[in-house]
Amino acid sequence: MSTVTQQHIDQAADYIRRNGHVSFPELQRYAESALGMTASGDYSLEAGPNLLLWLGMSQEFVDLIHGIQATRQFDLNPTSLLVYMVDGGVMDLPLAKRPPRTGYKTPHWAPTVLHPKAASKASRR
Repeated sequence: MSTVTQQHIDQAADYIRRNGHVSFPELQRYAESALGMTASGDYSLEAGPNLLLWLGMSQEFVDLIHGIQATRQFDLNPTSLLVYMVDGGVMDLPLAKRPPRTGYKTPHWAPTVLHPKAASKASRR
């Protein structure tokens, strides 16, 4: 059973809005320090077969990400490896450059950030 509350989701969403974009390691640190949750664990977030967005997450942190995505106020956007290097989290996997339609045969990493949707897009819901 998840302990993620709507308040956790709202606080994390506000954090992303204030920062303009947030990588997964940055959000993990925020979740642990500001929300008091255990964010590290054995779970991963995949965008397709062998296409990883991030790994080393707790179920609670995955639930937080799903809650943030459920608000439909944020996009997942590709970012540079440098963003993750600055944020202190790099995966030891080949970078995904042009994911094949059928997926990679081996795991690849797609560095991604959560980014608020443009105000005009969000207001069209």
